[in-house]
Amino acid sequence: MKVKLFRERCEEISRNAKEGVRVDLKAMNELTKEGKISKGCPSIVGPVLGVEVGDRFRYRVELRLVGLHRHYERGIDWMELGRKRIATCIVANEGYLDIMSDPNVLTYIGEGGKARPKELDEKPNDQELKGGNLALWESMMLKSPVRVVKGFKVVRRLRGRLVHRFEYVYDGLYEVNSVEKKKGLLQNLVFEFKLLRCHGQPSVSCRRMRNLV
Repeated sequence: MKVKLFRERCEEISRNAKEGVRVDLKAMNELTKEGKISKGCPSIVGPVLGVEVGDRFRYRVELRLVGLHRHYERGIDWMELGRKRIATCIVANEGYLDIMSDPNVLTYIGEGGKARPKELDEKPNDQELKGGNLALWESMMLKSPVRVVKGFKVVRRLRGRLVHRFEYVYDGLYEVNSVEKKKGLLQNLVFEFKLLRCHGQPSVSCRRMRNLV
């Protein structure tokens, strides 16, 4: 219900929004001020009630609305569990360094140390075992399941012009199987996490997922 309300508000705003306006964030802020939805999103490990493998989402904000992933931009969501920090959900994106062609195996590049477009001629900093990277490491040690969302590039027509954006599909629960610190494409050291799909779930090929968005 919250997602339906949110999408309707996005449609209303997009009709008159100026170029460059984050329609999703504007809709979220308006609905929150009106008391129709809450920005709060509980941190939980494992499946989210009402969300199934293959469910699609038009905006990152929707991931927060249903309780999948709390952050609008960061790829790794995590929570404190006692003295440990464990990952709850990651968002892998098409066109990034993540490898997600196998429906049962995901190779996910950790956070930090990635160059911005204007800095491509410079070597970015090495990634560090902290923040989300540490959370994925701890999840591996504890064999704690991590939700995986995959983002796909799409082209949509908005107010008479074509817009390039990401849309998202929930891909289920994975376990972090291994991690390797290695030299990335930009010659800095990165964490390469290998995640395997948890048993007992349907798998959806990337090709089929692309058809869902």
